[in-house]
Amino acid sequence: PLPRVRQGSIEALMILKAETAVPRMWPLAFSSDYDAGTRDSAARALAKIRFGNADRTRDLSQVVAIHELQQRSEALLQRDLVLVPEVE
Repeated sequence: PLPRVRQGSIEALMILKAETAVPRMWPLAFSSDYDAGTRDSAARALAKIRFGNADRTRDLSQVVAIHELQQRSEALLQRDLVLVPEVE
């Protein structure tokens, strides 16, 4: 998608505090494959979802991303985390 569309989508996920979007946000925030606006939008969204404050982007890093994704992977392997809740 166009960067503007991608950034708008990221901002919507930030407003919704979409926890399930977090694993997809890390690459958007730190990969050089994306434009600066997309990286900034993703970092702000991560900070808002993680810390409740979009301005705390300085608290994010690739090390934090690796640690969080590793924890999620381990929880999935132990079945403590479900990617998509079951519909009743």
